[in-house]
Amino acid sequence: MFSSIHTPLRWLICGSCLVLMAWFISPGLVNAQVINDNDFKVSGFLTLGATRGGDEFLGFRRFVSQEGVFEDEWSYKTDSVIGVQFDKKFTSNWAATVQLVGRERIKNSFKESIDWAFLKYRINPNLTARAGRIGMSIYMLSDYRNVGFAYLWARPPTDFYSLIAFDYYDGADIVFNAPLGSGTFKAKFLVGSSENKFRFNDSAAEFKLNNMFGASLLWENQTWRFRYGFLSFDFDDSINQVLGTDLVADAFELADAFGWDGADNTADDIRAEGESALYHALGFVYEKLPWTIQGEISYLDTDYDVIKSNITRYISVGYIFDEITVYGMLGKGSQTSSRTKLPDLPDSLSSIPLAVQLRDGAQLLYNASYADQESIAAGARWDLRYDIALKMQLDHIRVEENGTVYWASDTLPDKDRAINIVSINLNYIF
Repeated sequence: MFSSIHTPLRWLICGSCLVLMAWFISPGLVNAQVINDNDFKVSGFLTLGATRGGDEFLGFRRFVSQEGVFEDEWSYKTDSVIGVQFDKKFTSNWAATVQLVGRERIKNSFKESIDWAFLKYRINPNLTARAGRIGMSIYMLSDYRNVGFAYLWARPPTDFYSLIAFDYYDGADIVFNAPLGSGTFKAKFLVGSSENKFRFNDSAAEFKLNNMFGASLLWENQTWRFRYGFLSFDFDDSINQVLGTDLVADAFELADAFGWDGADNTADDIRAEGESALYHALGFVYEKLPWTIQGEISYLDTDYDVIKSNITRYISVGYIFDEITVYGMLGKGSQTSSRTKLPDLPDSLSSIPLAVQLRDGAQLLYNASYADQESIAAGARWDLRYDIALKMQLDHIRVEENGTVYWASDTLPDKDRAINIVSINLNYIF
């Protein structure tokens, strides 16, 4: 099964195992290799994960840009991640950061592994500007979404984070921070574009977001952290390749000419041409021993008929017993409007197999891109040392028959599903 892991990730995991072995033999041996001086710093993180879940129809995935884990399968790549970060300080005002991340993707190459690569200029003590490839900064886990050691669970809550498959953007931002009350306030404004590769049903293609503009407002102190994020963007026409909508739309235009009234309107709804969206996210964290509580809610407002507006949310509560933290979590992802149901074929076309396939295929497209699920999870985290943690988690997810966008699937289920996910992982930072 290990041989099924993409080659770049396999080598990264092998190397990480050697690092862990060295740590157990001699912690000083590993620490001696970490470069950390006033001008140049190398740090990193690692998650070795084993995940079992899914059923005969639906394959579990951490992000929608991954392959799925189906019934009776154990996957060692769904949650396994390794990252290395390089920070270089040139002057008191100029600095640069590069972060490379190896994990499962539809396509794995060096280009896809570059999560961060930006220059930073400190304009004054309260104002900083960055340009290059920058991590998304509109939700609570923005700065450490891939760093398993930094959060409580086996993975970021999938009801909320699985659909956020864009880890970075290419562009620029400006950040203002200053003391406010008993804490610190930070405001960030960004512009740019983003891209990723997705698999939808049995096809895979690049998906881009253009004309991005966003803002993030954060306030935190020793106990509380609140963040509001906002992002507006345009869907690139490449979404038609991901969803396969160009050919379907052309066929509907042809069907209209053969007597299917309204089929041309369906073609316009299916084909993405200049559609845009607004994304809002609001979250909080409360940490005061022995409790740790965190929650987020998001709203995607889109005018594209295939990807309907949705709301995602979760709440997590943990209780700390010395080195062990136990936790529970509830999550839900759902659309704000009902699923599109195409009208039946007119009698003149109902006996033509190609017309039936067109109608059923388009309905399948609407069904497969619809979100309707809820989950409950429980788990435990054991901090073995200041830099290493072991986690176990069990998720129970109820998926509505036509609400499967979170899952990998070639054949949609014909009824509601209840699926259990078992996860074990080891997190390490250096």
